Amino acid sequence: DGDPDTDGMSNFIEFFFGGHPKESGSAPVSVTLDQEDGAKYLEIAFARLVGIEVSFEIQNSRDLVEWETDRDWVMVSIVDNADGTETVRVRSGSELPENERNFVRIKVIGE
Repeated sequence: DGDPDTDGMSNFIEFFFGGHPKESGSAPVSVTLDQEDGAKYLEIAFARLVGIEVSFEIQNSRDLVEWETDRDWVMVSIVDNADGTETVRVRSGSELPENERNFVRIKVIGE
């Protein structure tokens, strides 16, 4: 899993996100804060290749050392981008706690 464009993402990760291994580009993931009835939720959106045997899971951490899979995420939408990729949008299923650190990442899993 090399990184010929030295952008910090392995070829495998760039493949999943529909990127090119020799072209560094903009961040393939966006994280936004979604508010509903005064409650705050994280929403993550990213593009991925269509039709590949690769899955993902959302993980969270309070300290960037210990990570655990968070099964409480809800699929919001999957939109075909008509270029061989689709945009996936997921949202945390539980409200963000006030005044607590919480980090998230996408773990890409090859099948």
